[in-house]
Amino acid sequence: MPISPARTAAFEILLRVDQQDAFASELLHSSAYQNLSPADHRLATDLVMGVLRWRSRLDEKITKHSSLKISKIDSEVLTALRIASYQLTFLDRIPVRAAIHQSVELVKQARKRSAVPFTNAVLRKMVSSK
Repeated sequence: MPISPARTAAFEILLRVDQQDAFASELLHSSAYQNLSPADHRLATDLVMGVLRWRSRLDEKITKHSSLKISKIDSEVLTALRIASYQLTFLDRIPVRAAIHQSVELVKQARKRSAVPFTNAVLRKMVSSK
């Protein structure tokens, strides 16, 4: 299953916000993301704004289920974990398996294959502790 355009867009935007101090709202309305379908654009917006709003709470959940401190987690891996954590915590319309699978695929796409087992384990622990 390919990564949804909405999650790819959210991932790219969140990385740019973290790494380049870009503004999420400007990026969401930039020409680079205007080719998203209306549904994908809504989901991307929800993911980006939700992760930014609830970042501290999401980081607490990740820390609770991780063997690493937040500061030791690679930025691409952490961004994928935040996106999945947001979906698992706040979006009941997203199936658990889809949230986990798509975030693991984002980690693979970012060429962080060695972090795939870690990502999968953190997210599965999150789900099992609900």
